[in-house]
Amino acid sequence: ENQFNLQVNPASRGPVYDRFGVPLAVNRRDFRVSIMREDVEDLPKTVTALASILRLPPEAADTVLNDAKVAPRFMPSMVADNLSWEDFSKVSVYSASFPGVRCDMGEARNYPLAESMAHVLGYVAKANAKDVALDPQARHPGIRVGKEGIEKSQEKGLKGGHGATKLEVNAHGRVIREVVDPRLAPKSGAPIVLTIDAEIQQVAYDQFQPKEDRPAEAGSAVVMDIHSGELLALVSAPSFDPNKFVDGSSRTDFNEYKNAEMRPLYHKAVRGIYPPGSTYKMITALAALEAGVTDPEETVQCPGFYMLGNHRFHCPARSGHGTVNLHTAIKVSCDVYFYEMGRRIGGEKMAEVARGFGFGQRFDLGIPGIAASHVPDNAWKLKNRGAPWAVYDSLNVAIGQGLIAATPLQLAVMPARIASAREVARRLGVSRTAIQKAEQVGRITREQDGAWDLGRVRRDLAATADPSRSRLSQQSETSPLARLTVARLALGVEAQRLALDQTKGKLIDIASADARIDEVAGAMRDALLNWPARVSGQIAAEIGRDPHLVQTLLQEQITALLAELADRFDPPRGESK
Repeated sequence: ENQFNLQVNPASRGPVYDRFGVPLAVNRRDFRVSIMREDVEDLPKTVTALASILRLPPEAADTVLNDAKVAPRFMPSMVADNLSWEDFSKVSVYSASFPGVRCDMGEARNYPLAESMAHVLGYVAKANAKDVALDPQARHPGIRVGKEGIEKSQEKGLKGGHGATKLEVNAHGRVIREVVDPRLAPKSGAPIVLTIDAEIQQVAYDQFQPKEDRPAEAGSAVVMDIHSGELLALVSAPSFDPNKFVDGSSRTDFNEYKNAEMRPLYHKAVRGIYPPGSTYKMITALAALEAGVTDPEETVQCPGFYMLGNHRFHCPARSGHGTVNLHTAIKVSCDVYFYEMGRRIGGEKMAEVARGFGFGQRFDLGIPGIAASHVPDNAWKLKNRGAPWAVYDSLNVAIGQGLIAATPLQLAVMPARIASAREVARRLGVSRTAIQKAEQVGRITREQDGAWDLGRVRRDLAATADPSRSRLSQQSETSPLARLTVARLALGVEAQRLALDQTKGKLIDIASADARIDEVAGAMRDALLNWPARVSGQIAAEIGRDPHLVQTLLQEQITALLAELADRFDPPRGESK
């Protein structure tokens, strides 16, 4: 008697965008070959034949065979994924000769910006035993689970709801037919929009890359909007390529990352705890003013050192800064001035003020592994060092050394609170209201050919934000050419507004503005010509084609477009435009 079985149908993982709709984590087409053990007549022979066609090494073929033998009933076992079109076609041609072999096109995660966003996004990878214990469906070879960053912390929303294919099988376990049941259709994961600005993130990351006069450097960078608390960049360098983990990184790649001297897997911006150094002097200055032990105009004499008993504490200016007040001490970073303030204040007052400006706090950004660091005072030192607070501790902490430590994220929060005069809330994700507002009017949509209309999404997301803080709004107030940045992402968006003066917000009299039109047209022409090089890699990843071919095709289309525009809108001088 026939019966029905359900085969897992993976849901499309939700995309992740920056604040303007630039894709940070998307799904690309993935050509793959799998085996359904129940339908294969001779499993070893079939695996050997597929290994020969796909040129799999012997150890890979052995792994495929072993995985297929232990795969759950009616659960396909992966032979190879991320195949080129040529290899996929070869297997497809012979698939009719191999019952149980399936050639299909699924989805695989892709990170267009790779290294620069790796620590924020994390990555997805094949499920391990712990993942399967939490979600048995995760054992499906086409499903990946979040392992770090946003991918891990937002796993529930991003993964969506996996569906199922209803299979009718006979008494021998052979599939007779597939039954379409709309109730079993998978539900795509929800999109996530981050506060990160991809352009700022990339520029910040590039600062740590090797230059002509220096090698690559390790470090971190945090850029925050002091009014909203939104993080515009959260960089850790060096980094890693998360795309290598999607299909399972090789042991060589993993060991290279793990053993690298500058620790590329470590998220320094939120996990690294370091002495804050002279940046902490602002806390010391505020504590001194609040405690009433000085005023901005009081001066301290700096001979280049500070004496505490018979111990000499040096200043960076060994010859001394001379007479300095608070403003000058901050300007020249005079240690002697702050040694004196630290002695007057003591550890308890400095600790109190430091906590008010974010030191010692663990900020929840929605990503795992965020460190809190500590703020030292007498109780902390007794517990962790077994000794009471001493005057020399106050001197060292006053200049950001000694017992005090902080994360780069905390060091960004501190000046943000000073500059805004309020407790800024840290945010990495755009509010759910903003996402819902965009979704309600169909602004976050996928075109039928699978390509995202990046320009439209970016503009619409910007429109959901506070207009007074939108980067595009700020630019449009000062620059008539501001929206040309969007043109680089969406061909033709600005072509319809070529003669729009955004400073005045009205159309120019074209007949009397030749110079103005030439200026805008020249900028547009440059934007269009540069556009293929910038986006060809991303488009190629989405459609599974060679980036150089995509760039060539785009350039040919743009050249033809410019020629057509020239014929239409660039008549000889003297004629009407």
